[in-house]
Amino acid sequence: MVSSYTTTCIYKERLCSNAWEFKLKLEDGKSLDFISGQFVIFDVPSVDAPEDLQPRAYSIASSPSEKNELTFLITYKEGGRASRWVDEMLKVGDQITMKGPFGAFTLKEDDDKDYVFIGTGSGVVPFRSMILDLLEKEDSRKIDLFFGVRNEERVFWKEELEELASKHSNLNFHLCLSQPSESWVGLSGRVNKVVPETITDFSNTSLYVCGNPEMVKDLKQYLLELKLNPEQIHLEGYV
Repeated sequence: MVSSYTTTCIYKERLCSNAWEFKLKLEDGKSLDFISGQFVIFDVPSVDAPEDLQPRAYSIASSPSEKNELTFLITYKEGGRASRWVDEMLKVGDQITMKGPFGAFTLKEDDDKDYVFIGTGSGVVPFRSMILDLLEKEDSRKIDLFFGVRNEERVFWKEELEELASKHSNLNFHLCLSQPSESWVGLSGRVNKVVPETITDFSNTSLYVCGNPEMVKDLKQYLLELKLNPEQIHLEGYV
């Protein structure tokens, strides 16, 4: 049975031009048992009519070990209900009703394959949870995280992910921009182009892809053309 929780916003910060991070604390004595990669559903009010509540789903960015304080990220979508709620209404101290956890986009840990995580925009959120979980468990498998955004103004969590990669030799972080400025010196291009240029042998990998449905579709087609076992490929698209 899925449970409902009352939470309090304890932190909110704009990380870049189009992304907000916020943290919710469950009531005293309560905790949420979840698996990395899962999501919850919020009752999101309309900015114009706060009594009008509608459900919206968001992935949990925290490690499953953080059961009482959960981190979330939302990228801004013009006119979006949840975008306007976080941008214009949500403040520290507000109470939010949350249900969950939901979702089957979780790690399949019954093999010894290396992990390749590919996310665009807020599609990187479940991978943050997965990576923190794997590192806490001292899983020694190689992890490659590909994070694609449009330009420098839309980059978030860069320093955190770079620091994790510097501390853990099995973690490789690949930030790629599809429309970078002329001064950009990192990886350029869409992730479905950068990934096969970076990894040439997928035979011992489990691939997890999350983000824009078109990117997910294109990358799935490419991977299947490589004659990979479909069981190696795990997909999650969002709108």
